[in-house]
Amino acid sequence: MFARLCRAAAMIALAATISPLGAAQERQTPRLRYLTTASQPGPVAQRDPLGVPSPDGRWLATHSGLTLNVEPLSGSGPVQQLGGGELRRLHLTWRHDSQILVVREANRERTWFDWREYDTETGVRRQLWSDRPEFTATGGRTAARDDLLELRFAADGAAAGLVQRDDGRQLWIFDDTGAVLETIGEPGAFSNVAWTPEGGVACVDATSGKRLLSLDCGRAPGRPALGEVRGPIAFDASGRAFVGRPNDGGTLDLWRLDLATDTAERLTEFARDTYAPYVLNDGRVIFKLQQYSTTIARVDAAGGTPVAVTTFQSETPSWDWAGERIAFTFGSWRRSIDDAEYPDIAQHVGTVSAVNGVAAAPEVVVRRSYSEDQGMHWSPNGRWIVLHSHANGTDDLWLQPADGSASAKPITSGGNETGWPRFSPDGRWIVYPTDYRGPEGDRLGLLQLIGFDQELGEVTRPRREIELIGFDGQAIFAEFAPDSRTIYFEAMHGVGERAIWRVDRDGGEPELIHRFASPQWFSGISLSPDAASVVYVAPAPDGRLQLFSLPVAGGEPTQITFDPSDKTHPSWSPRGDQIAFTVFRYLAHFWMLES
Repeated sequence: MFARLCRAAAMIALAATISPLGAAQERQTPRLRYLTTASQPGPVAQRDPLGVPSPDGRWLATHSGLTLNVEPLSGSGPVQQLGGGELRRLHLTWRHDSQILVVREANRERTWFDWREYDTETGVRRQLWSDRPEFTATGGRTAARDDLLELRFAADGAAAGLVQRDDGRQLWIFDDTGAVLETIGEPGAFSNVAWTPEGGVACVDATSGKRLLSLDCGRAPGRPALGEVRGPIAFDASGRAFVGRPNDGGTLDLWRLDLATDTAERLTEFARDTYAPYVLNDGRVIFKLQQYSTTIARVDAAGGTPVAVTTFQSETPSWDWAGERIAFTFGSWRRSIDDAEYPDIAQHVGTVSAVNGVAAAPEVVVRRSYSEDQGMHWSPNGRWIVLHSHANGTDDLWLQPADGSASAKPITSGGNETGWPRFSPDGRWIVYPTDYRGPEGDRLGLLQLIGFDQELGEVTRPRREIELIGFDGQAIFAEFAPDSRTIYFEAMHGVGERAIWRVDRDGGEPELIHRFASPQWFSGISLSPDAASVVYVAPAPDGRLQLFSLPVAGGEPTQITFDPSDKTHPSWSPRGDQIAFTVFRYLAHFWMLES
């Protein structure tokens, strides 16, 4: 399928608009060349696939899945793996020598962040500016290493970086040893710094509420005449800027801006996002074409050929208690655009019939709030809906009547990375995972329990933590057994390490059911209605993420899906005969603009 995408893209007549006032003009179609593809192993919590070319045009560094890779930019040749899956990579940049790759890294828990540099010739990894435990600016102002969010290096070795402060991000300039040369202006809503040919630093400035290109970051505001931009920016030797800009269809196109005349030329017009330009020393431009899609499917619980439930962007399915309807999250969410609007994310909640064939749109829109609504679950009596939402800037659980007769309201507070809630079969409890951050330190992956009256729709006991004695992991998904007392939960034990546990509702020492490896972070598990088996997601021998069923009393897991697509978010039907799940594709295709 991707080969067809490449052929079709190469044949597209890319519309060009050179528009001081919106007037269209003809120009020669640019020459495009496909380079390579980076992937991510899941649609939830995985970041946009990263990739950045070396300035000399020889190498492309990507963070694909959980690995850090360097390969020839020519598109053929061996791939060098510089790092494994034990760390998260949040930012990639090259020194101007095109040999040293600089990476912002974190552990999965995000309890530490730091900068490392990788020598691509020797493979050696070391701390960047290791003799500086913190950075000190003129006047004694300091910044911790984990406050440094971005770096871009200039030809002379200097680096422009964004430092997070309480009141925003501030531009700092470093020499090649990490000494602070200058802090520029006051903190603001800055991102995506880039050096200009004149030696200045530009960025995307959202201080005004719009994301505008500022050609003098921290000193001059963004220029409205150039329109809104998204993601990384770059400049060629003549001073023209390359940016991603939103179009009327809701996707991003790549544009070239003539800053002397305030004119803009559109360079790409794909059906999907094109953005993140990088200009090589010889003037060629590398950019990303993102392919992101999710749909819902189902398969017989004993295994077989999956069938589609939806054909539109949808994910995180759950069944009603009669097994007749499936709820899900839907929307146009893409990490590259909606992260810029966080927490206003285009994810809504809807339902479709589980028995009436394939749906091309939600049959019922339960909630449309642009607040990352996720993980809806019905109460057993069908009268209430609980879900995770970022509404009003929270990261908590919200409750609303299933018939929509009243608005949703929060029933928890103080959560962070709150997971998907699940009712107990007797309707008296809600279980969910969350993190809590406070002055005493971060506590991650905690199981929480709420008492609930499903007849009145009221919380009867406030949130309390389920104590997990002797447990050293992080709970990331949980649901009840039929007895409404036993809780099965999935946990992370380091990046890529997973386990399934069970524990009493009142807490205690959890019992280990199964350990497995998976690069996904929030794939979830689901228990069969008779509590005999649990389904989870893991890589199959061919590398695809597939569903596996495991007898909880002991035994070996059985693979139950085999088609060549990646899966996540399994949900067992109440009748026990079907399992719904998300099918996803999360790719970044790297292209070169040669004209």
